[in-house]
Amino acid sequence: MVLCLAGFSGQIQTAYIERLNLTARQHIAALLRRSWSTYRKPARLQAHLELFRGFYHFVRPHQSLAQQRLERTPAMAAGWTDHLWSMSEWITHPVFGS
Repeated sequence: MVLCLAGFSGQIQTAYIERLNLTARQHIAALLRRSWSTYRKPARLQAHLELFRGFYHFVRPHQSLAQQRLERTPAMAAGWTDHLWSMSEWITHPVFGS
């Protein structure tokens, strides 16, 4: 519903999901197909995925979102923030409700 109001078709695009999966695998060693890195506890993998999600949305600029040579993140495109965050800013930002 929210996606339709934002102008999206409402249909899941497999290419976008697969691209996001590839990006996550490239950044998290335990998700690689051939890796010695593993997580013994699912909670640790979940925590790593949450860190990656924040990094992906707030810290990592996306080339497809650039406007007039300015780097932008998905959070900037959505209007959640007005600047590119540093990794230390993301890690130390207080999270409400946790």
